Amino acid sequence: MKKIILTLLLALALPVCAKAADSKDFNGTADVVFVKTLDAINKMNCEVAQMQASTGYIFFKNPQNDFYLVMISDNGNNTSNVKLMRVSVKSPLEEVQSSFYSNLEQNMSDTPKKADE
Repeated sequence: MKKIILTLLLALALPVCAKAADSKDFNGTADVVFVKTLDAINKMNCEVAQMQASTGYIFFKNPQNDFYLVMISDNGNNTSNVKLMRVSVKSPLEEVQSSFYSNLEQNMSDTPKKADE
């Protein structure tokens, strides 16, 4: 039942989210960026409500109970796009975006590079 409610909430929220979305491209596969995104959310003391690695979305709430959706898509050529969206128009976006992208950029810079063969 909880999954049905969250899925319904996502479906209702996407039109609102699309109007208030901000996205950034990162070097790395979608899988790597997904894991680094989870770490960035954790650093913000947020709680993951639902996630789906195969489709690349993470639904989370901050300590003030504002809900956000992060979508990760593979751009090819070892780059990925990350889009952070608020679920409610009343939820603050700029401060959360700033903190989220700052944490994610720090996480991505901490990624070890593969040695050239």
